Amino acid sequence: MERYFIKCKKIDSYFENLEEEMLGKELKNINSYESEIKDIQKNISITKNNISKIESLIVKYNNDLSSLLEIYAPDSLKIESAVNIFKKYKNQQINNSNVIALYNDINYISDTFLEINKNMESLADFENYKNAIETYTKSFVWLKNNLKYINPDLEYVSPAYKTLVETIKSVKTTLNTLNSLTLNLKTNLEKLENYQNTLNQLNTRLGTTQEKYNKLYSKNKSTLENFKKLKKYGEFAIIKSIAQIPISNYYESEYFSDILSSKLFEFYKPSKKDLNIFTLRKNIEEANDKFLKSKASFEKIISEINPNLEKLENNSYDYLKINYGGYTADIVPVMKISSIYNSQYGPAKANLSRASRIVSDLADSIKYKTLKSDLRNIDKNIYDLLDNWNPKQRKPFLRWLLNSIIVAGLTSILTVMITAVAAYPFSRMRFVGRKEGLLYLMLIQMFPAIMYMVALYGMLKFMGDYFGFIGLDTLSGLIFVYLGGVSFNMWLIKGYYDTIPDSLEESAMIDGATRFQTFWLIVLPLASPILAVVTILSFMGTFNEFVLARIVLSSEQNFTYAVGLQTFTSGPFETEWGLFTAAALLGAVPMVLLFLSMQKYLVGGLTQGSVKG
Repeated sequence: MERYFIKCKKIDSYFENLEEEMLGKELKNINSYESEIKDIQKNISITKNNISKIESLIVKYNNDLSSLLEIYAPDSLKIESAVNIFKKYKNQQINNSNVIALYNDINYISDTFLEINKNMESLADFENYKNAIETYTKSFVWLKNNLKYINPDLEYVSPAYKTLVETIKSVKTTLNTLNSLTLNLKTNLEKLENYQNTLNQLNTRLGTTQEKYNKLYSKNKSTLENFKKLKKYGEFAIIKSIAQIPISNYYESEYFSDILSSKLFEFYKPSKKDLNIFTLRKNIEEANDKFLKSKASFEKIISEINPNLEKLENNSYDYLKINYGGYTADIVPVMKISSIYNSQYGPAKANLSRASRIVSDLADSIKYKTLKSDLRNIDKNIYDLLDNWNPKQRKPFLRWLLNSIIVAGLTSILTVMITAVAAYPFSRMRFVGRKEGLLYLMLIQMFPAIMYMVALYGMLKFMGDYFGFIGLDTLSGLIFVYLGGVSFNMWLIKGYYDTIPDSLEESAMIDGATRFQTFWLIVLPLASPILAVVTILSFMGTFNEFVLARIVLSSEQNFTYAVGLQTFTSGPFETEWGLFTAAALLGAVPMVLLFLSMQKYLVGGLTQGSVKG
């Protein structure tokens, strides 16, 4: 085998030499550019790291300096006022012993403030404090030069002298810190500027080098990519030779799988499914280990839940008696069971889900029929176990369906009644504003109901506050909102009324019938097809409507079918697609029954032959 490895290495070396012969100087340039790009990228990384560190220091110094300057700024006005008094009452040389004793402190403070003031000239973020520092500097420089002229015994000078002494005491303790902060901040800002300039230069250099490299590489791209594969021929030959060695046990198959999934030969990447057969033992052992851990967790959960279940069963009558009559009390065993489930079920489920995933992947990839069937059965049993332990959503679906039937039924009936009566005058009578009224009805219908939902919401809230039975979160309030769609149906019915001959009504009126009798006994029966259409359209539109119902209704017991369906897709645990599709199918039953019951009325041409001609 060692000789084989040496031979493979010679093959790789041969292709490397052949590449150098074919590309010559251009290959050297490419390698040189690659090396230079790596060095530049390394330097860029180091520079960015240094910039990041300095920026962190600058933020720290900025915060500390801001806090300290907040203390210094107010006292600058005091010392400036004191110095102004000293200037005003400056006399001949006094050489007061108390004042001269302050000379060393004032000299030190003066020199230090000169340094601080110089440092702060380059600190753009502290413009608000520069005037204060400059005031300190000018004040203490004047004091340094004129200290011998100050007479603290004068009545007007004495308060200023006390201010000076207090300021010196307060400044001395933190002045070194202030000087250090300004100096460090100035130094680090200069370093940051240098590093940023260096980074800009490196980026420019990287762009230039990268452009040269890309240009040269594009020119020889196909040759370079082919040689890149050829130079790995030795590694591929090694894998091929290993693949030809017979596998006699699981350990050898796992070793072979590790070689295939390694980066020994980067141009060959077997799929995970192809490797599953070689790691079958390891995967099954892992699945078994996860299952056993999960089993132990479930047994622990059961052992802790059982005593609470016994307490609940033994005292169930007492718990019901306590909670009877509207008074509610916490049931301790139920609370404990819920706490145990919520805290321990998650880890147990995680291990079992991992075991299920491993078994499922093996069943998909393995081609042996018997083993595949066994694995699928195991996966099915694990799924059933998890399904039995998973929390179930209990929703009042039949109540939702009944709510939708009530709302859609009443809305369609009221819509038909209102529109049938309202459309008759527009079809049979001529009055002022008839054309404009029809036009306004059409214009109103062009705007969707959601546009005036804010106004409807306000109306429902107002009516709910005063009447109660028709307001927000009520089915009657929702019906009130849905009745806004009568305009379109009025146009439909009016158009159908126009097709019914006037002579039928005229004949009845000659025989003594009133206008209402002709409408009720002649027009409405003949208009039954359009009334059926309006009924079906109104029922279907309101039965499946979601947006308005979701806005108006808030309590689960008042939800309609469409709003209730949405809760299956956003539950507290996971999306229940099975329940969702089953509920959607059941929801179609009322509409199908309505259509079947009214299809006999959907027959046109009932007026044909009604009048002898």
